[in-house]
Amino acid sequence: MRRAAATFTLTRPDDEQRHAVLTQALDGLGIRPETVRKVVKLTGPAGDRPGCTFSDLTQRLVPSAVFRAFPDRPVTDEDLLALAEELEPAPVFTEER
Repeated sequence: MRRAAATFTLTRPDDEQRHAVLTQALDGLGIRPETVRKVVKLTGPAGDRPGCTFSDLTQRLVPSAVFRAFPDRPVTDEDLLALAEELEPAPVFTEER
């Protein structure tokens, strides 16, 4: 543990926040709105599994979709759905004392 001038609590994004970040990150790729809604659900919490973090979405999911398609074709709805189903959210950090 380190000393800090401030303590920040970062929570995982809810459905609305995941929708907003995905809509912005995928802008211009021609991804259908219903696909974004499905990805939002797939990346949310399920049972004991936590939902995805903002960085899971912006630094793992979206780049993976681009890498999957590049250089031969554009990113497709199917790319995003398949990757969202496979994506394991970052583990929850716990403070051990």
